[in-house]
Amino acid sequence: MMYFRRFLLVAAALVSSCVDVQAKSSSKTVIADTRRQQGRFGLPKSSASSVVQAKSPSLVSTRGGGDSQKAAVVLGLILALNSGFINGCCLSGAITANGAKQAVAAVTASWTNGALGMASGDMKQFSFLTQVIGAFMGGSAIAGFLNPRPTLFQVSTSTYAIPLSIGGIMLAVASQLVTKTDTVKLGFLLCAMANGIQNSMTSTLTGNLCRTSHYSGITSDMGTFIGQILGGNNANMYKLKVFMGLGACFWAGGFISYSIGKEYGATSLLFAAGLYAVIIALYESFAKKL
Repeated sequence: MMYFRRFLLVAAALVSSCVDVQAKSSSKTVIADTRRQQGRFGLPKSSASSVVQAKSPSLVSTRGGGDSQKAAVVLGLILALNSGFINGCCLSGAITANGAKQAVAAVTASWTNGALGMASGDMKQFSFLTQVIGAFMGGSAIAGFLNPRPTLFQVSTSTYAIPLSIGGIMLAVASQLVTKTDTVKLGFLLCAMANGIQNSMTSTLTGNLCRTSHYSGITSDMGTFIGQILGGNNANMYKLKVFMGLGACFWAGGFISYSIGKEYGATSLLFAAGLYAVIIALYESFAKKL
């Protein structure tokens, strides 16, 4: 229980710091956008504040229980922490019966290692890593099927309750499978599928702003944005801050997974499933206060 509280406290601290940054940056982006449009439409500078007020509501979803872009991004930050935690548990070897390790959040390495397996004649390696890729993709397909026409920034239980429930069940089952040597790999596949579900869900919810389970593209984008800023182009400053927040949360999830995994073993995956349950039960009402 102490570790679960620590898990939630770390999540809350990271999210709180990122929310402050996000709010300030979002406001500056809207104001900058407004000023760029003033010359275009012949608006006097004094009208900037009124235009900002008119533009700001465009970030707010008008359907369901949605709150805003901020609420969607905060949800992404929380799930990035959770994804890092799941991935850390599976990569540490601390939760499996045979000490096996496997990345279940990012599948870039699985593509290359799968190819190397086939090239070297190791068909078991090729087969399993192909299954990992398929599981991650399959989880994304489930999320896409459940919400085929997503509304941007719609933060509503109706949007994420079913996919997160499915992901939570997968993690609960995986927590049992990884305790037996002959079913460890199946447990990894369920963890990869759960990550695929949440990654697809947050990507569609935020227009690809928050990809919570894959960081190759985000790392590249951060480098690009830093280079642009150094070159005098601050247009993607807001995205850079969000991506840095996602990366920090994912890293923190991996960090805390080490001690929790050593202490609780396979049961650690139930903490991640529990966080899904907390989000389903409480997040929509919390989002309305942001």
